[in-house]
Amino acid sequence: MSGLVKQEMNISFSKTSYSIYQLSHVYESVNYIQIIGGEPLLNDRIQEYCLLLRECFPYAFIEIVTNGTLLLSQHQNFFDMLNALDVALLVSYYPINASYIDRINAMLRNNDITQTSHIKKTCGS
Repeated sequence: MSGLVKQEMNISFSKTSYSIYQLSHVYESVNYIQIIGGEPLLNDRIQEYCLLLRECFPYAFIEIVTNGTLLLSQHQNFFDMLNALDVALLVSYYPINASYIDRINAMLRNNDITQTSHIKKTCGS
């Protein structure tokens, strides 16, 4: 809707929670959930959203799609949450993260974070 909406719109956590709970009663089984953006790590309630999704859809594969620019500044509790809730990361490669992609990969390996795709060091293919 960007370009169509004249004022910034934010959907409240409570309204989103209500919608997710409703969906969990409509759909008996959800297999795959992607948290996308913009950049999902900009949302200061991302951990609450992950917890809510895991509670509502305990057997779903959940992944956060991120460009990785904010991963290196995350606190340890973020990575602990990913492991505790079994949430994976899909890190998209962009030239902007080329200089620190090895650090991102090492950090994710050290924290036993599930990655759903390998990050390429060069843009191409």
